[in-house]
This record gives sequence, structure tokens and C-alpha cells, in this order.
Amino acid sequence: MQAKARRLGMGALLVLGAGAAFWHFSATPPEPSKHSMASGSAAPANTYFVQTGHGDSAAAGAPVRRFRTLAEYEAVSRYGRLPNSLTGLDVHWNIASDANGRLVVTRDLAGLFEFFLSAHTEEGMEKSQGRIEEYLRGLLPQAAAGEALDILRAYLAYKQGLKRFEPSSDSAMSGKGGGDQMATLGDIKAAMNQRAAARRQFLGTQVADAFFKDDEAYDAYTIGHLEAQANASLNPANKESMIAQAELLLPAEQRARVQQERKEAALNQRIEALRAQGGNDETIRSLRTELYGAQEAQRLAMVDQEHAAWMQRLQNYRNAKDGILRQSALSAQAKDLMVKDLERSQFSAEELREVQILESIRAQNGQAGRAARSG
Repeated sequence: MQAKARRLGMGALLVLGAGAAFWHFSATPPEPSKHSMASGSAAPANTYFVQTGHGDSAAAGAPVRRFRTLAEYEAVSRYGRLPNSLTGLDVHWNIASDANGRLVVTRDLAGLFEFFLSAHTEEGMEKSQGRIEEYLRGLLPQAAAGEALDILRAYLAYKQGLKRFEPSSDSAMSGKGGGDQMATLGDIKAAMNQRAAARRQFLGTQVADAFFKDDEAYDAYTIGHLEAQANASLNPANKESMIAQAELLLPAEQRARVQQERKEAALNQRIEALRAQGGNDETIRSLRTELYGAQEAQRLAMVDQEHAAWMQRLQNYRNAKDGILRQSALSAQAKDLMVKDLERSQFSAEELREVQILESIRAQNGQAGRAARSG
């Protein structure tokens, strides 16, 4: 399936720590402790997949109880049912301990923290943190749960200081020119570097890498991409070369996805240009086959045909409708009845809902155009 190219904008980078506004800075970070880290492809000896329930319950140091679903957790929680904002969510965490009952730190642990902390406005921070402790103590052996809670305390201390690393958003964000944009990118990059350093100060290198390494790689790529686009001294070829260099900062999986999206964006631009020149279906099919393969190119060609047929039906309807509305001898009621008969004869009930939306947009655009001309 043809994916939309990722649109990179300044706004995405400014949200460097969603939810940071409610945290306040607290000075001295705790001393980071050492934790086991998953390495290679070997699975830890005592692994629990929350919401799926796989794992070896007979392994040494297994927890007293396991939560296969959030409903099972709610049934035994001293805090009762989860708040409304967390109900009905499908979450899957791999929270693990090794053969010695020690914590294996992964990104999923941060996901568990954020899941419960996100409801702090409904339950309060004390209760949100209490749920995390309760969950981890019920899920992990004692030593591993203690390590996870040490990380939670360091994580909360880190988040209290997030506002220090927000880049300014005044003059350059008004879009006054490439120079301003480059200055803003410099501010954002400095804030990102300070934040990365703070993560390692509060959490230690291993935990910070497990929680944030992929995000930091994508942030660095995004900055490189935006710097290339904003640099007025570069020609298109140099911009492409700079973007390609930025892609090398990404992990292999992310890099493959970004490269595919960039190819798709370039292909879509070429297709739009070909259609603006009158269209060339064979050339378009060839370009799509090169990128997607013959089967997907064929599917997209059929989508194009269906879209063209739909647009022709819509235009025929609009022509007939406009003809009815221009008949001065008819009353408004008669015109309305005739238009409704036309709609029922041309479209299914599902199609008609889409037509009505499109006609509403068309009417609004027409009113806006008339207002602009009269102004």
C-alpha cells in the first residue's frame, strides 16, 4: 500500500517532551544504579508479556501473580478500576527479569511508566505512581521490581526538569525567512543535546539509551532534514545529499521506512507533474512498478481508474444539479425535490453521505470566494 510521505515540520520538534508543562524542576539527580540489559536476540529467562500472558511461571523468582490483561490487574488492584482515559486501550509491554531475578531494562518500561502517569490529572500523581509500584511488584521478582522502582524515581526527577530544555519559539517561529529558521533549528538542536545529557545524568547511560535512543536518532535525522531544506545556499542535489547523510543516523528499520517514504514522495511529485501535462498512464505505471512492483502498480492503476470514474459521476451530478437550480420558473421547494430525486437516482446511501460532505465544502468555498471578490 502506498504510504503518505512523512511531513517534517517545526512543530513536531517543539513537542520534545509531551506533558512537560506539569513538571517542576527538582535539583540533584539520584545516583543511577546498574541494571541488566537485554543483549543480542536471546530472550531473558523470566519474561512476561503483559496482555498476552506468555512466559515461564515456573522460572526461579517468578512473581506472586501475573497480569495477562489490564482487567486482571484492575480486579486485584487496591486502587480499583482504571480511570476513564486508560480504559479500553490495547497495550503490550515486555517487562522482564533475567535468570537471576534482576531487571532487564527495555523501552517498554518507560511505556508502562507513561501509561499510568498520563492519568495523573484524573487520579493525582500519588495514585498514578502507586499504581506503577503495585503493578511492578505484582509482575516482577522482588529484586527486579526494586530496580524498576529506582528507575521510576530517577525518571520522575528527570521529567521535573524538562521545561529547562524547551527551545524558544518567538521570532523565528513566525516564518520570516530561511535565516530565522536556521537560527531556530540551532536553538532546537541545543535543547535536544541538553535534554539527551540530562537523561544520562538522571538515568545513567544504559537506561537512557534503552528508553530514548531511537527517539534521539529520529530527532537528529529530523534536524538534519530540516537544515537541508532551510539552507538557501544549497541546490536541490546538495539538499538530497545532505538528507541522505542524515538518514544514516537512523537505525536500519527506521532508515528503510524513511527512505521508502522519501521515494514515494518523489514519485508522487513526478506523477502530479505528468498529470498536469495531460497524463501518461504507461509512464506512471512504469514508475510505480519500479518502486512498488507490478502487482501494487496494477492495484494503484485500478484505484486511479475508480477515482476518475467517481469524479466524472460527481461532475455529471453537479452539472445536472446546477441546471435545476438555474431554472427560474421553478419554486425553491420544487428545485429541492428535484435535486433530492437526482441524488437518489445517482448515488447509493453511502455515496450520498460523501457527496453531501463534498457539496458542503464546495458551498463554503464558493461563499469564501464571493466574499473575497466583494472585499
